[in-house]
Amino acid sequence: MSTFNFATTATSFTPFSNDNPISKANTSTKRKRDFETEESNQEYETSRSPEKSKIRKIDHISFNQKYIPYGFCLPAKAHEIAKKYDGLCEIICNLVLKKGLLGKGETDCFLRLMITGVTLQSSSVLSSHLLDIYSTFDIIKAKLFGMYPDNIFSFIDQRNLTVKNGNTIGVNKGLLEKGLKQLNCGDTLKLEVFKSTWFSFEGHSLLIKKVSDSEYIFFDPNTGEHRGLSLKALGIRIDSQLKQWKANYILFIRGKNYLLRFQDKKI
Repeated sequence: MSTFNFATTATSFTPFSNDNPISKANTSTKRKRDFETEESNQEYETSRSPEKSKIRKIDHISFNQKYIPYGFCLPAKAHEIAKKYDGLCEIICNLVLKKGLLGKGETDCFLRLMITGVTLQSSSVLSSHLLDIYSTFDIIKAKLFGMYPDNIFSFIDQRNLTVKNGNTIGVNKGLLEKGLKQLNCGDTLKLEVFKSTWFSFEGHSLLIKKVSDSEYIFFDPNTGEHRGLSLKALGIRIDSQLKQWKANYILFIRGKNYLLRFQDKKI
């Protein structure tokens, strides 16, 4: 992590002849001006928070859903969700999405302070699980035809979104780039990496935020917020998730559309 240092530059003075009054006057004026500039720089440096300089270049804010203690401060419903879905990744992502937390943290403890049993309860996201938000009809269409609501990809592109290389499944990098180009800077996507069978969906929930056309933020409830990623680096992380969860499908959901579903259900 690099910091911005605004060190005052020392000024070198050229000696002038003592019998030249103009030189002496110029020297006096120049010294006064340099002293005032140095004093101003020191005041600016003092008033400027050194922590802010570090924040600008922070590239990772750590978090793990295990940080949330499964004790008295965790709502009963959260316990039920964790048991039913083997974790809180979906709910945590929805909290981060709803609060717009990505890119906002200025210290490494930011996410641990913002994602707690208390905030999960107070933000009303405990009823926001994808399988609660989407209708039974939506889920049946997804199961039978691979048609997912709020998807950034067309039906055809969705079918070609993963590619197999030997025993490894990865994201189609060309389609990934095509899909991300549709987004406006500042948009956030819900990323679902999962294994689909006739009877269930099993996988992991994540988030992607587009900072600019060449920079992205990747959020994993098990590792935290990863900033400053290029498109290539983002693709590598998605491939890693597919491998880790032995997944065969990925889904990119428009975050804004999902939030509207929150409102429609008055969550």
